[in-house]
This record gives sequence, C-alpha cells and structure tokens, in this order.
Amino acid sequence: MRLTVSLTLFISILLLILWLSVLPGHNEPSYPVLIAGLILGIFVILGGCELFANGVECLGDRLNLSHATVGSLFAAVGTALPETIVPVIALVFGSTSHSEGIAVGAILGAPFMISTLAMFLLGLTLLLVFFIKKREKPVLRINSHAFRLELVYFIIVMVGLLLVSYINKSMIKHIYALLLAVSYMVFFRVSLGHESLEDEDYTDRLHLSFFTGCPIRL
Repeated sequence: MRLTVSLTLFISILLLILWLSVLPGHNEPSYPVLIAGLILGIFVILGGCELFANGVECLGDRLNLSHATVGSLFAAVGTALPETIVPVIALVFGSTSHSEGIAVGAILGAPFMISTLAMFLLGLTLLLVFFIKKREKPVLRINSHAFRLELVYFIIVMVGLLLVSYINKSMIKHIYALLLAVSYMVFFRVSLGHESLEDEDYTDRLHLSFFTGCPIRL
C-alpha cells in the first residue's frame, strides 16, 4: 500500500514538472517548476533512504553484526555520502570563487545539523510513534558503550582538527590528514567488536526481493 501511494505521488509530481516545462513563453524555470523539482528530489531522497536502510539491515543480518556496528560502519555511509559528494562537485565543477566556501560549509555544516536538528527530529519521531501506540515507552534503546566510545573518538579527532587548522604549516596539515585516514581504519576495526544488545532483530524482507527474504546469516 505504501509503495503504491509513493509511486503514485512520484509519477504525479513528475508529470507536473513535465507539463510545466513545456508551457510556452517560459525560457527560464518558473517557481512552480523549481518547487516541483525540489519536491521530486525529496521523494527520491526518501525513497533512496528507505531502500538503503532496508539493504543495510539485511546486510547486518547476513553478517551477524550488532545494530551498533551496522549503524557506525554501514548506515554511516548513507549519512556521510551527501556531505562528501557535495564538496567534491563544488570544487571540481564549480565555476565561481565561492565553490570552496560551499565545499567547506557542507563539510562543517553536516555534523552540526546531525548533532542538533537531526537529534531533535529523532526524539520527536520517537514521541509520535509512542503516541500512536506503536511503542510501549518513549525510550530509545541504544548501545551506551558504543555510543560513548564513538562520541569520545569523534570529539578527540575534531578537537585535533580544530587545533591543526590554526597551524600555518602545510606539512603538519598533511600529516594530520594522513592520521585522519589511519584513525578511521582504527575506528572501523574497533566498531566491528561492538556486542549486540538483548532482543536485537532485523527485518526479514528485502524490498528489492519480491519472493525471498533477506539472505541467510553466514
């Protein structure tokens, strides 16, 4: 049912964009076309998020990994990819002097938004799910050990990055950039050791598989 509604809305918006784009006397996109394009982009992002999250769950189930490990290593790819690609596109394809500012803003703005607005939306969603009686308690179960470890790790790395940014020596910055890559390898290895909480379960169906469920565990 949800898939049918989503496809109907997607096709309707696409047809609206096509209809507006062929109106006579509009050499430049009008506001309705721009708004329709933004709405279409939002649906594409939401649909991609649903498919990605479902695929990550099935992958975690197959590899027999904890939720904390799957979230830290695999789901993080989906959240980090946009702010990684946007700076690259801005620097490579940007034609103005503001491209570097856009790239830096995307890199610095994403963690700030995740740590503020995203946390608020997560809590709000939890309350809404509780009020519609889909959860017994408005409590978010997390792996506290993994959460503390990752938070401390992130703070140490970001503080080091902040300090290095004030040093006007390119060699030190290059060395720290190399250390950042090494630190992520260490983080990856440590995150693989996160233990599962009690009663952790995954979805039993892959959206892209209409006749079979998720692959069996290794």
